[in-house]
Amino acid sequence: MSVRVIVNSDLQETIGLLENPGPILKGGGILARQEIQRHYFEKGKNERNRLGGKRTNFWAEVGRSVAAPEIQRTSIKIAVTHPAIRQKVEGGTIKAKKAKYLTIPIHPDAHGKRARVLAEELGLELFPITSKGGSLLLVSADPDGGITPYYVLKKEVTQDPWPGSLPEERKVQEAAERGMVEVINTMIS
Repeated sequence: MSVRVIVNSDLQETIGLLENPGPILKGGGILARQEIQRHYFEKGKNERNRLGGKRTNFWAEVGRSVAAPEIQRTSIKIAVTHPAIRQKVEGGTIKAKKAKYLTIPIHPDAHGKRARVLAEELGLELFPITSKGGSLLLVSADPDGGITPYYVLKKEVTQDPWPGSLPEERKVQEAAERGMVEVINTMIS
């Protein structure tokens, strides 16, 4: 997944006069990349996981996956390389492949953990049951005879795009233009 910054026509005219516009575009790319990273770090600070429990810092990982800018003729390309970003941006269906079911966490302790890891960490024996509503659950037995559900088991899930998975284009563009203007001002002063 990439963010592309197109150089506006005023800056294109200025850059077009130069033999080597690379440093100007690079200056814009650096600030655009910082803006994209800032977006993800802020998103991570402000968006708590819905279940509670220990944070996985997913959005900080996405921020760290923002690649160095790739300078092109009149644009700057910045890749966001995190493997889950496309799913967050576009949404779509996820199907169980290696296992029979996807494990969808419904308990705070299960957030961000595979069922096997959770069972080992908490010393649980997890087993499937069908709820009264017909959902397949992965649960553990409680000492008092009850059960605690940790996961819903599904063959597939369809997710909507996640709001704010990409930064506002305007903010990235403005950051890039600031960076290019800073380099131009340095060159002429």
